[in-house]
Amino acid sequence: MKPKRPAKSKALQPAAPRFDGLLCGLREFIAESRRQVLRAVDVVQVRTCWGVGRHIVEFEQGGAARAEYGAKLLPRLAEKLTEEFGRGFDASNLRYMRLFYIAFPNCDALRHELSWTHYYSVLEGNEQLFATRYKLVLPSEEELRRELIREQRALEARVKKTSL
Repeated sequence: MKPKRPAKSKALQPAAPRFDGLLCGLREFIAESRRQVLRAVDVVQVRTCWGVGRHIVEFEQGGAARAEYGAKLLPRLAEKLTEEFGRGFDASNLRYMRLFYIAFPNCDALRHELSWTHYYSVLEGNEQLFATRYKLVLPSEEELRRELIREQRALEARVKKTSL
């Protein structure tokens, strides 16, 4: 007499719906993790650009501005920083980082959901406005606050349009 084969257990057979559910859950988890990493990178990049701008402005205001400006501070910095850290630190970007700090002097007030690209586009459109403010006469803090709020709302509206 032949020995009976044990019946195949359902637990040993992969259940397609359970496997598909697992796979779907993993996809969602990995995609969300990647989104979080990108947001974290954006926050760090914005804070880095703000910090670079702050260092440049503070250096200029420290009395060395006139002598170094004549010696082309930003191109010199760009050359050295690019050698050491790679792209992203050309003179144009450094100018925008400097304007970024001037336009948004309170780092804690920066919006974490906005990337450097968002801020850059606001600065790019208003470069002359910020440069004029810094070089000539600064408006009152209240005037500056109101204008920045208007610009921020306009930026949010543009971001909302592009994300729809």
